[in-house]
Amino acid sequence: MKKLIVALCLLSSACASSKMYNQKVSSWIGHDVNELTQVWGYPSSSFVAPNGNTVYAYQRTAQGKVPYYTTPNGFAYGNYTFGGQSTDWYCLTYFEVNSEKIIIQSRWEGNLCK
Repeated sequence: MKKLIVALCLLSSACASSKMYNQKVSSWIGHDVNELTQVWGYPSSSFVAPNGNTVYAYQRTAQGKVPYYTTPNGFAYGNYTFGGQSTDWYCLTYFEVNSEKIIIQSRWEGNLCK
């Protein structure tokens, strides 16, 4: 039961974080791209989309280790320790800009977006 509660807390905080990041990113729609670069800095890269609009891409990465965790006593086979593996985190955020330099669309993906 305790594991279920911990899992639900982690999932709900991840969902809340995702929802907040989605609001943060989508709030730029309708703004001039120069406003975005004043706040976010220059993008990691940019490219021309098939429709002719420019897409600005912001990328953030990190590496680390998952913390170790040992199950509490009381399990049939004793304690079990897991974690410690290396992992990569990333966040890619895209802003599509029309010919008037107005942000018309945003999208993001990754596990480091906050």
